[in-house]
Amino acid sequence: MLWWTLQMLKSRSAETRRQAVEKLGAMGEPRLAGTLAAMLKDPNASVRAAAVKALTQLRNPVVVRPLATALLDADPSVREAAAAGLGRIGDDRATDALVKALSDSSAAVRKRAIESLQSLGWEPQDTAQRIQRAVAQGHFQRAAALGPGAIEPLALVLQSGTPYERQAAVEALGRMGDARVVKPLLAALADASSNVRTAAIDALGRTADARVVEPLAPLIKDRDHHVRATAVEALSRLNNPRSTEPLLDALTDDSWDVRAAAAEALGKLREPRAVDRLIGMLEDEDYDVRRAAVEALGNIGDARAIEPLVLMLKDEQSAVRSAVPAALRQIDVDWEKSEPAKRAMPRLKASLSDKDYWVRQAAAQAMQRIADVKPVQPALGGFADPEDHKRRSASEAFMEALGDEDRDIRQAAAEALGRMGDYRAINALAQSMQDPDYWVCVAAAQALGALHWQPADELQRMVQRNLLKDSVVPA
Repeated sequence: MLWWTLQMLKSRSAETRRQAVEKLGAMGEPRLAGTLAAMLKDPNASVRAAAVKALTQLRNPVVVRPLATALLDADPSVREAAAAGLGRIGDDRATDALVKALSDSSAAVRKRAIESLQSLGWEPQDTAQRIQRAVAQGHFQRAAALGPGAIEPLALVLQSGTPYERQAAVEALGRMGDARVVKPLLAALADASSNVRTAAIDALGRTADARVVEPLAPLIKDRDHHVRATAVEALSRLNNPRSTEPLLDALTDDSWDVRAAAAEALGKLREPRAVDRLIGMLEDEDYDVRRAAVEALGNIGDARAIEPLVLMLKDEQSAVRSAVPAALRQIDVDWEKSEPAKRAMPRLKASLSDKDYWVRQAAAQAMQRIADVKPVQPALGGFADPEDHKRRSASEAFMEALGDEDRDIRQAAAEALGRMGDYRAINALAQSMQDPDYWVCVAAAQALGALHWQPADELQRMVQRNLLKDSVVPA
């Protein structure tokens, strides 16, 4: 039977030779070590891997040398089997060969090598070996902390590790703060995994190395939107003039997160060429993009943005509306008195009849903000200061809103007229004390009180007095 199995080793069929090797290994006879070692030169990798496993089954120190030689095989599966086999044999003579295997190009081989070394009780002798051990164990941050000697071992992981391992290796390289990490990180930009590309972009963006701008720019058109958004953020951090064009292109990206990131980046760069495009983005369908555009325009500080930003005070999303005042203040601390704000009043007034409740409310508040100036005394007559035209436009709009079908709008209009202190609203407010809604009546009475209105007769005085007893008006 042994004779026939040995004859099978000469078969032209690789599968037949592999089966023969496995049969010899199962016999467990040390005298077969030489025969099996010879099969490590077989042209077929699966046969060579079977020979390694068969030699391991012999559990004899005599196989250490051929297994150590197999660690140099061209096929990683053979090298992995050899590394695992040497650990099972448990002979210290395998240590040197296994330490060298910690630098293998295959992550699987490195992992098997460190496992075998641990089973042999091996301890690193210097920093280089400590780095090799940490990398083989997947402790990439620990390896990076040991110094620049970790760059090459971590770069090896980028060539053969799993997607998770490659991402972790990139993150470790990115935290090293060494200019030599740029080369392996640039190579990672072409990784098949979007997570790895994203990590590499983020790391390169933190290097402050102008050389990375050109390689990063094409990533703004990557097929993955997370990669594109990260590329935008990285180019922003680099603060390089060559970043501007790619960032401008990203303003029209299909994904909202990329558009928002591009707007934010151009705002940080205070890029004046972005103003017109950012103004256009104030109408973006995504509110995060609109908010980013608002903040970017504030950072750039171009007066052309005042009027469109004023109109954003009536945006349907509170997150957008709340960002507008600060942006306007960055452009002009007295924006309420500016000509662009005045030009926005007619469109704000038109929004008082919008079908959306919050748009109507926001428009009313915006108009009140623009027209919120000191009361005009009746004795002055006419409009004595430059703000009168603006105030009159707002007052007229609010007086008209007192007749709105929505009780909340009527109430808000009455409150606004009281705060504005415009005496021309007295008659309209007096009529609103007869509004069908009780709280509108209360708001009108309070507004008239703020205007120091004197009732025309005892009935009006009694109505106002009763209404003013209610000092709290629901929001």
